[in-house]
Amino acid sequence: MLKKYCNNGRLLMGAIFILLTLAGTFLAVYSNPDFILNKHIETGKVESRMQLGELHKGGEIRQTFLCSKDRLLGFDLYFGTFSRQNAGNILVTLNNRTKDATIESWKVDCNSLGDNAFTRFTLSEVLHGVKDDQLEIIVTSDTGKAGNAVTLFKFEDDSVFQEARLYQNGTALKGTLLFSVDYRVDTLNWNNVSGMMTYIMLIAAAAFLAVCGIYRFFSSAKAVEAVRNIEKNRKKIIWLIITAAFLVCISIAGEAFCSRIIEGKENSLGTFFNVFRWLFIFTFEIMLYLLFLYYRKGIKSVEILFFALVLSIGGLFACTLPVTGDVSWDDKVHYSNALQMSNLADYVYNQADIDVINVKYPRTFNMKQAQENIEKLNASYNDKGVLSSNKEYKLFYNHIGYLPAALAIGMGRMMNLPFQYLFLFGKLGNLIVYAAVCCYGMKKLKGGKILFAVIAMLPANIYLAANYSYDFWVTGFIMMGTAYLISELQQPDKKLEKKDFLIMLGGFVIGMGPKAIYFCMVFLCMQLGRTKFKTERRFRQYRTAVICASICVALSFLFPLIFSAGANINDIRGGAGVDSAGQIKFIITNPVQYTKILLSFLGNSYLNIVNAPRLIGNMGYLGVGKFSVLAIILMAVAACADRNSCDTGVLTHPFRLSVLGSAFITVCLIATALYVSYNPVASEGIGGCQPRYLLPLVFVVAYCLGSGKIKFVINKRLINSLLLAASGSLLLYEYWSVYISRYV
Repeated sequence: MLKKYCNNGRLLMGAIFILLTLAGTFLAVYSNPDFILNKHIETGKVESRMQLGELHKGGEIRQTFLCSKDRLLGFDLYFGTFSRQNAGNILVTLNNRTKDATIESWKVDCNSLGDNAFTRFTLSEVLHGVKDDQLEIIVTSDTGKAGNAVTLFKFEDDSVFQEARLYQNGTALKGTLLFSVDYRVDTLNWNNVSGMMTYIMLIAAAAFLAVCGIYRFFSSAKAVEAVRNIEKNRKKIIWLIITAAFLVCISIAGEAFCSRIIEGKENSLGTFFNVFRWLFIFTFEIMLYLLFLYYRKGIKSVEILFFALVLSIGGLFACTLPVTGDVSWDDKVHYSNALQMSNLADYVYNQADIDVINVKYPRTFNMKQAQENIEKLNASYNDKGVLSSNKEYKLFYNHIGYLPAALAIGMGRMMNLPFQYLFLFGKLGNLIVYAAVCCYGMKKLKGGKILFAVIAMLPANIYLAANYSYDFWVTGFIMMGTAYLISELQQPDKKLEKKDFLIMLGGFVIGMGPKAIYFCMVFLCMQLGRTKFKTERRFRQYRTAVICASICVALSFLFPLIFSAGANINDIRGGAGVDSAGQIKFIITNPVQYTKILLSFLGNSYLNIVNAPRLIGNMGYLGVGKFSVLAIILMAVAACADRNSCDTGVLTHPFRLSVLGSAFITVCLIATALYVSYNPVASEGIGGCQPRYLLPLVFVVAYCLGSGKIKFVINKRLINSLLLAASGSLLLYEYWSVYISRYV
C-alpha cells in the first residue's frame, strides 16, 4: 500500500507540502509567539515623566513591584542620554525578593541606549510561577560621572503597579520608576492573526485570478459559468493553495534563518522574528512564482501577470507602512478628505483619526514602538468619545480621487474592524483601483504593453498607490485613456466604437478631476482621423465632444483663478509672501521676464535628467531609492524591444510633435500654477513643483520616443518575464533600502 501511494507523485508531494507547512507554522510560533499571542502590558506614564538625575558610579536605582500575572516575558526601562554619547556600561539586575533569588542580569553599553526612549530587557526564558511575587529591578553604572552618565525617569502615580517602591541610593522616593512589564497570556492576538491572513488571502486571490482566469467570467459571462470554471480548475486551485502554504513555510524559515543565524540577536520586541522582513521575503517568493507561472503559460496574458505583481508588491507596501500621517506627501490631508467622503451624513472625527491627522505618533523604525503606537490608536478608536463637525460639501469632481479609499473605509467600518485595518483598507482600495485601471488599459494595447507595465510599476507610482493620495487616480486613468487612444491608432482599419470612445475620453476626464491642469492632454484625442469613423457626422460629433470635454476640464481649473475676486487661493506652504493675484499681474505685465524664469527652471532643474531619480524612485518622506536610475534603462529597453508592426504607423512625426508639444505645454502650466500659488511675487525661481507631477506624462512620452522599425526576434514571453522581473526586483530592493532594512 505504501508503494501505491508513493507512486502517486501528486499525493506524495501534497503530503510533503502539508508536513512542511505544519513545520513552518511551528517554527513561526517558536520564533515569535508574542506576535500571535496576546500580551498583558503594564507601563508607566511617559507624558508625566521626571528625571532622577545622572546615574554615577556607586549610585543605585532600585524599584520593587508585585507581579500581577504569571509568565513574565521581560521589562523595559526608560533612559535619557542628554543627547550625547556616554562611555561605560549600565548594569541591570532582576531579583525575586519573595524567593530571595537573582533571576537574570544584563550589561548594556551606554552608547546603545536611546535618548528619551525605552530599552528592552527580555528574559532568556519565560518566567513561570511568579504571580504575587515581589520582584526588584536594580540599575547601577560602572563608570558614570558628571557629564558622562545617563539618567532614568519616574512618574508620580502609584496606581499602575502594585506595592511599588522606588529607592535612589537607599533613599525612598515618591513616585514610581518609569518602566513597563509584559506578561504572556493564552488568548490569540486576533488583530495580528487576521492581519497576516488578510495579506496572505490578498496575494492568494491575485494568484488565483491569474491562474484560473476567473476574471474573464466575472467580466463577460454569467455567474453560473464562473462556478463551472472553478469546478473545471479545481485541481489548479488545490495546487495553488498547497503552493501558497509552501511559500509561507519557506518564507518563515528564511526569516527565522536571517534572525537567528545571520543577525543572531533579538529585535526591539525581544524576539527573533522580524515580521516586516518576513512579509518582504514572502512577497519576493510570490513574485518569482508568478513569473514562473507566466513563463510556463500558467498565466496566459501579461496584463494579468502585471495585475498580480502590482497587488502583491503594492500589498506589501500598504501592509507594512506605519499607521500615521507623515509617510507620503500630504497624506494626512488626503486621509482626512477620504474620511469625510466616507460619511454620507455629518462627519464624526474619532480620537484615533485626529491622532493620525495631527501625527501624534510619528513613523518609527523601532518595532516595539510601532506596535505600541498601533495599540494606542486602536484603543483611541474604541473610545466612545468623539469630536464632530458638520460635513463640508465640496465639488465632487475635484475630489473624485478619494472615492476608492472612502468606499473601502466605509466597508471596513461596517465590518467593525480595528483602526489599524480600517486605515489599511483605505490604502488597499486605492491600490486595487490603480492596478485594475492600469490592467484594463494595458490589455487594450496591441504594442507597448511591457513599456506600459514598467512605467506603471515605477517605485513612485506604486508607493503613491499604496498610500492616501489622489496621484494614483490621476496617473492610472490618464495612462488608461492614453492606452486606449494609442490602441485605436494601432488599428487604422478598425472603426471607433462607442464603448471605446467613452472609456478613452472618460479616462482622461475622470483622471483629471483632482488635477485639471493636465487638460491639454485631452487634445491628443484629435489624432484620430476621419477614417476611424463610419460617417462624417460621427467624426464631427467626436471632435466636438473632445473639445467640449477639454473646455469643461479646463474651466474646473480656471474658475477659481478667474472668479476668485481676491479669495485666498494661495498655498500656505509657500510662506507669507505669496500673493496669487499679484503674481498673475506680474506674469501678464512681464511676459518676457517670466518666460526666462520658466525656461530656466525647466531646463536647469525640473526637466534635467539628473533629477530623474527624484521622479522615479521617490518614496515620499522615506527618501529616494539608490538605484532608481536603473528604471530609465528598463524603460529604454522596453521602448525598443516591445514593438511590432502596429506601432510603425503610429510613430509618425506629427504624432511625436503633438505628444511632445502637449506634454511641454502641460509642464509649463503645472510650473506656472505653482509659481502663482506657491511663490512670492516676482520670485526668480519656482518652488513647490514636485517631480511626481510628471508621472501621468511618462508613458505617452516614452512611447513616442521608441521606434516601430526595430525588430526583436527574442521569445516574447522571455523578454516580458525578464523586464517584469527586473521591474519587480528593483521595486522591492528600493523599498528594502529605504524602509524594511531599517527596522530593528
